[in-house]
Amino acid sequence: MLKQNAYGNLEKISLGSCNLFCHVHEVQGRLTVKTNSPWYTQIQIEMAACELQEGALIIYTEKGVCIVNVPFHKDFWLHLRKKLKTFFLEFVLLVLSS
Repeated sequence: MLKQNAYGNLEKISLGSCNLFCHVHEVQGRLTVKTNSPWYTQIQIEMAACELQEGALIIYTEKGVCIVNVPFHKDFWLHLRKKLKTFFLEFVLLVLSS
């Protein structure tokens, strides 16, 4: 797997037995978070709450540290926000009002 070092250069690292391949993959030599990963959803919510256009996912393993830059995805957020609003109105508000 690749990671960026302190100088911005990509270098190979071994992530050992840590199973990150369900969360990240390489695209054109750069690590990206898969959009079907719960990590992607979490960081998109956090960026929307903080009104950020980019975030960094920092992955610590026994074999190294990876930093994956994640851009804010407005369409993903708008779809997710609709689902969150429905969940809040149909479940959370119901419990809070009872």
